[in-house]
Amino acid sequence: MKEEQQKKNQDKLHVVVFVSVMILWIISFVLHFRKEVFTLSFLSLIGIYLCSSIVWHIMGSDNALINTFCSASHERNCDTVLTSKFSRISKNITVADIGLVYFIGQFFFLFILNLIDAEILGMYIISIPCLLGLVITFVSLWYQGMVLKVWCKLCLLVITVLWAQFFIIAYFLFTNNSNFIYLKRSQLSFQLIVLFFLAFITACIWLVIKNTLVKADMASKHKRQFLEWKNNPNVLIALLKTQRNISIKSSENDFEIGNPSAEIHIVIFFKPFCVHCKRTYTQLEELMSLFSNSFRANLQLMVDSTNYKRRTKTIKAINTVLNVYYSQDNQEKQHALRDWFDLQNIQKYKQKYQNFIDNTDYTKHIQKQDEVVKKNAINTAPAIFVNGYELPIQYKLQDLQLLIGKAGEL
Repeated sequence: MKEEQQKKNQDKLHVVVFVSVMILWIISFVLHFRKEVFTLSFLSLIGIYLCSSIVWHIMGSDNALINTFCSASHERNCDTVLTSKFSRISKNITVADIGLVYFIGQFFFLFILNLIDAEILGMYIISIPCLLGLVITFVSLWYQGMVLKVWCKLCLLVITVLWAQFFIIAYFLFTNNSNFIYLKRSQLSFQLIVLFFLAFITACIWLVIKNTLVKADMASKHKRQFLEWKNNPNVLIALLKTQRNISIKSSENDFEIGNPSAEIHIVIFFKPFCVHCKRTYTQLEELMSLFSNSFRANLQLMVDSTNYKRRTKTIKAINTVLNVYYSQDNQEKQHALRDWFDLQNIQKYKQKYQNFIDNTDYTKHIQKQDEVVKKNAINTAPAIFVNGYELPIQYKLQDLQLLIGKAGEL
């Protein structure tokens, strides 16, 4: 649920950013409409969409465009082209990344160009990377047609966009050639610096974003694989059988929850003042509320033998809880346990149940439990055992629902 909410928030952010950019772009051309700059920037948007689709496909995510254009056949196979040596510049940088950076940088350059009213100069500057892109298209066509002998439709669409931009720029420069001699060299240098600065910033931002996305995607895949492995009941059973096994006989003075005849028997060792034990008890109640007929649980309150003072205090706490617990009817016993873990304070607990404490001395029972704890070398709390096997650290109490119907295999 948390991951789904994060994805929804990210999608909303992407929509807000995209709509904001589109509004600014439209406003700029409403104020200063130049058909060549508008057409080029519109083609840049198409190029951004195509290249981003290719990048997402390489990263393992598809969309409607990919599914429509990249169906494999004898003559068409996007994956063959996009996973070839030609498509990758380095381990983390592909030709599609360069294309995406190119179109994003070009889009923002044209956006600024339209605002500062420097159409002629801008066209001369933008023709330089456009010519380089045109050379790459010929190499791509040769590689797909002559070496791989298959075609990537998305790549061909990107090539079409680059050619369309080249012809628009070439026509504009041809018809406005006489105006160039009046341009100042300083202006050309300044705008050339702006162009490369934009491209460099765009490249850095995109590569950082992509690296983060790749890491997040890998982490998400590993998490999904781990959860698939973890949520396999056979894996849990196999892991349980590798854990240490202890034999504990139920006592008439034990704390019990659930169905006494259930096949899955949970034994949990708690310390009365343990914060982690409080959380574990809450998880146990949640499990029992959902699957009360499938489990029976015995709770063993451990004596804290860190020092004499703490030992005396925990013995007193356990004795108090046992007095209250056995003064309640079966329906109220669980409430008595819950109240202890909510309060974890002897005086407050006594005040709440002052009418139910009969001061029975359970010291001998507590000592017997302490001997069981020492015999089985249970040194930490909470310690959880399922049918005698210690629960692996990868699992929580709620994961035990995987064992329902499979207890006979333990």
